[in-house]
Amino acid sequence: MKKTLLSATLSVAALASASLQAHELWLNVPPVSAGNPLQIEMGYGENFPHGEPIPAARQALFAPLKAIGSDKKTTEFPINSEQYRFSQNNPVSGSWLVTATYKPAFWSLKPAGEKYQWRQSNKQQWPGSYCMESTMSAKTASYVGTPGNNEALTQPTGVRLEFVPEVDPATLKTGDTLNITVLANGKPLANHEVGIAMVDLSAPRAADTHHHHHHHHHSADTNLSHPALAHTYAYENAAMKDHTDSNGKLSLPILKAGQWLLMAANDTPYEDKAVCDIHLDQTTFGFSIAE
Repeated sequence: MKKTLLSATLSVAALASASLQAHELWLNVPPVSAGNPLQIEMGYGENFPHGEPIPAARQALFAPLKAIGSDKKTTEFPINSEQYRFSQNNPVSGSWLVTATYKPAFWSLKPAGEKYQWRQSNKQQWPGSYCMESTMSAKTASYVGTPGNNEALTQPTGVRLEFVPEVDPATLKTGDTLNITVLANGKPLANHEVGIAMVDLSAPRAADTHHHHHHHHHSADTNLSHPALAHTYAYENAAMKDHTDSNGKLSLPILKAGQWLLMAANDTPYEDKAVCDIHLDQTTFGFSIAE
């Protein structure tokens, strides 16, 4: 683990108020005691850790949420309204995996003064634009009662970009290390930056404040394919960062109990430049550490 992350130990408390400050997709699924429903909240926006209503114009972009229990059974929750909170009733005890997927969508932009104008289109539909074919995915590990066997937690789900942990994070505690691999199109993503955020669940939490979906203007970053990606890469504002190693693995020291979120983004050239410029994939992985 890089020295920059280890040196952040003393500033972990500051993460409680850290916001992603950009559109991102994540899941809040707090562990519950046996016999209680598993509460699932899909977060899409810029108000981490709080969710917010899903705009009507975006609902069709989401596949149904999936909740997979230790019995390997899957429950789906369609995203067909502003609803972003769901309940898995009578959940089996043990560990759970919940996933969310934002399906591939074209987004293009053109300069408009000092800002950018955005459209949900490709270059053929909007000539002269810069185009991104975007996906987002999120998954969270949780449990009912106590953690238990769930192979789904340590297996790839097949999305274009994802975190795959070696063990169920709920089996870890403060002082342990979570080893996790970042896969891009099924292959380890070497030497790649990962954003890390954490919320102390025992600390007082501010009331929900909803944000309108919009796009900001950011100065150019020469490390990105396009200056507008500085807004799209939400992890740029994460309080801590680190990089995968040459094998695409990240060794994350568990510095504090609470809700953790790992974030990554990756862009690759689009095959037909007449249609679009890049594939842009974003992913998050959430888990809770009890003690």
